[in-house]
Amino acid sequence: MITHPTRRLPAAVAVTGPRLGAIDVARGLAVIGMILAHLAFGGTEVSLSDPGTWPGLVNGRSSILFMTLAGLSLTFIAGRPRPHSGERLVRARVRVFTRAALLLGIGAALDLLNGGAAVILAVYGVLFLLATPFLRLSARWLLVSAGIVALTGPVLANLVPGHGGEPQSGSLATAVKGVPTDGVDLPIAARFALEILFTGTYPAVIWLAFLLAGMGVGRLALDNRRTAGVVFGVGATISVTGYGLGHLPGLPDPLDRLATSSPHSGGWGEVLGSGGLAIAVIGLLLLLCRYREVRTATWPLAALGSITLTVYVLHIASFLLLSQEAPEHGAGESPWFAAVSVAAALAFAVLWRTFRTSGPLEGVVTWISNRAADTGRQPTADTVFEPTKPTPAT
Repeated sequence: MITHPTRRLPAAVAVTGPRLGAIDVARGLAVIGMILAHLAFGGTEVSLSDPGTWPGLVNGRSSILFMTLAGLSLTFIAGRPRPHSGERLVRARVRVFTRAALLLGIGAALDLLNGGAAVILAVYGVLFLLATPFLRLSARWLLVSAGIVALTGPVLANLVPGHGGEPQSGSLATAVKGVPTDGVDLPIAARFALEILFTGTYPAVIWLAFLLAGMGVGRLALDNRRTAGVVFGVGATISVTGYGLGHLPGLPDPLDRLATSSPHSGGWGEVLGSGGLAIAVIGLLLLLCRYREVRTATWPLAALGSITLTVYVLHIASFLLLSQEAPEHGAGESPWFAAVSVAAALAFAVLWRTFRTSGPLEGVVTWISNRAADTGRQPTADTVFEPTKPTPAT
């Protein structure tokens, strides 16, 4: 009998099916966009008729895609397509709570270094805490909740003095500096809460909408081609509506501020436009990554997307180091540093995933959160034999 050798695919391709591969590719794109945005790659205004403005697409939109994918990832912990219940739900909440605390700690540490980059990890931690009551909701109610937050969040944020000004590079850093808010000098804890929830670069009262939207999408049957198509179509429709709203002329104040679509403005135009774009990107990649050729071609991005926490922390650390050691070169406006950062991130991810299935920081966070969830509990068949493989595509 003649046998044919089986070609061994890289780990980023071999261990992921169409659904997981698409999500990892989306994460890879998001983290590259955030790296470029930190390095002031492109302006804030984007015109489809002017290719010179296209690099500005990464500003704001990459971090929104990142947050939406974070919400989707929570459903892998809390159950998908059906949410966990009973003891499994309790364990899921402990895991999410522990991850939130770890991310808040890592983000605060990076934030205090304050090298000019807006660090999102502390906001991640706070939003994960806020998301714990929503872990048991179905896709429908998660998406409804996301819509409510998307409409009310910008209004609430605009009621707080300091929102809509120059975005702060770090919430905790700004709080420690003791910057008065509307003439009132608040305690550090109060300033930190104000920054995280309302006035920072990523105000949680608004960004919770992206996390909940991602959770809602994650609860759908993403292996189904029709569902992926609906996700793409609905996301694209919301995006066009949001950006259209942001460009309506002649709106009176405060509607003009609430409707704006500028990056990090927190207006309805940005929330709907960029939030819908993130959902559309996820849907499109779910459709494209059904084809093995696409998954093979994009496996470096998938590798990067599987270790985003590690790569993100390394990027922020390198950004801060260059800003401190060679401030005259302007790390935030350096095309060569942008190219080197992206190339190094991809190379490291490919090399790491060739030998390991998860990143170093990802492994530590997962181990600690799993240990916290299993503390004082006897192992059962439910905990020992948890499914890890994606279901077959349909």
